[in-house]
Amino acid sequence: MHIKGCFETRKVYVDGGELDPKYSQRVYNYSPDGFDWGYDGSAQFALALLLTVCSSRVAVALHQKFKLDFVACLPRGDFETELDLNYWVVHIGGVKACKLHPDRPALDRTPYCKECHRQHCREYHKAHTHRGSQG
Repeated sequence: MHIKGCFETRKVYVDGGELDPKYSQRVYNYSPDGFDWGYDGSAQFALALLLTVCSSRVAVALHQKFKLDFVACLPRGDFETELDLNYWVVHIGGVKACKLHPDRPALDRTPYCKECHRQHCREYHKAHTHRGSQG
């Protein structure tokens, strides 16, 4: 994943799209005014990044360690970097890997990552949705 941060605006971009702090703030609101990085108190950014690949339960459990391992080590200024967050979650965070993609973390109560789980749900609903009554 390609991550870019603009220190003046406190905006972060992941693979070209803006990372919105609102979802992570609903999970745990450390910073009502958005993201920060480059010091030990930058938990909102750590939580938001983890939520892009993990369930909220796993993200909350890992975000303090991830903050210290990655977010706090960024410069206090603009930055641009590459990160294999799935690798970090599975191999350093210790989260069970996806059954089909061993480089991605599995979600809670399922052997699949977010992408596989969505696909599995679409296929299940397609197969079990009745299209009108027959008779």
